[in-house]
Amino acid sequence: MSMWHSVEKSFVERLPPDIDGLVAYRLAFNPKQSSKDGRPWGTWGTSKRKGFGGKRAVHCNGGYKCENIKCLFLMLYNNNNRLQFEADEDRTKSVCSCCGVPATRVDCNAKKNCEFDEGEEYVTVYHLGDHNCEAKKTVELNKESLKQKFDSNSKTPPK
Repeated sequence: MSMWHSVEKSFVERLPPDIDGLVAYRLAFNPKQSSKDGRPWGTWGTSKRKGFGGKRAVHCNGGYKCENIKCLFLMLYNNNNRLQFEADEDRTKSVCSCCGVPATRVDCNAKKNCEFDEGEEYVTVYHLGDHNCEAKKTVELNKESLKQKFDSNSKTPPK
């Protein structure tokens, strides 16, 4: 018997950004959105299983953490920066966007599997493990509202 046998599948429109633990979701298949959830996932591996159009598996890439005790982020928020990093000048390391100090790598052991129905109408997403990395919340932009604002202020120069 599979570990997923006792896990109830939640039907959702989109995956929550901060999935953790042993959970399963079922949602309508969308090639660009079905597997997005706010975590830094690695490269997908593909396999076939009878009754499914495809199965993909991926490990979480983890993230970074700034451990500089003089970092402005730590001073302002009383928390280490775990989200805002950029590449250094040589593009060899990730550095804190607030203080510029090289970041410490945070490994993550969480895994995610996606199974696609033969007709690819639905996808089932299985998640296993707890994350050590931070989830980035996705921001939904109302494109029509933004377009209207730009159109109505088209003569306003950029500041």
